[in-house]
Amino acid sequence: LPVRPRVLFFARDWWISGVNSFTETLARYLNDNDVDATLVFPTMNKANAKHLPDLPIVELDLEGSPVEQWKRLSDFIESQAPCIVVPNYDYFTSALTPTLPNNVGSIGIIHSDDVEHYDHLHRLGRYWNAIICSNRHLLAETIAINPDFANKSSIIPYGVSVPQSITIPKLRDVGTPLRLVYCGRLTQQQKRVLDLV
Repeated sequence: LPVRPRVLFFARDWWISGVNSFTETLARYLNDNDVDATLVFPTMNKANAKHLPDLPIVELDLEGSPVEQWKRLSDFIESQAPCIVVPNYDYFTSALTPTLPNNVGSIGIIHSDDVEHYDHLHRLGRYWNAIICSNRHLLAETIAINPDFANKSSIIPYGVSVPQSITIPKLRDVGTPLRLVYCGRLTQQQKRVLDLV
């Protein structure tokens, strides 16, 4: 029987965020399609553990010096090979990308237009086997940073699962205000939050 491909999604915390929502949605999709997708936490903020999804999870509880932590991370990743590593925003783990053995692939994700994601791409993109961008703008910026990235870059748009039928509650009174709750950072450039108002 063929071995199910293994994908390791790294994270340092689990709170309400677009990155974590995207990771959870993608990991669920992969697990439903004969891929072994696991969330890996080198360290875990126990206060946020209550938000963890019902997906396979590994907590490494790394301690010690950075060199000792990288050694344990490297040993763990090699023990999972062959596999694909998705460091996400875990820049500490991502720093291992250039040292990964040939039977471990890596996928970098450009989650947003933040400078830190472009810096991450600039430093480590050449070592990633594939690059995922969440929209066309990020794909264009990725290729502008390094035209050689074009052949290994693609788009997986973020999205929210919407049921087939949605029931919108009717307001009791025409004069009753409509109340909206926004869960996200109050930034205009990325979130266009002022456009909501």
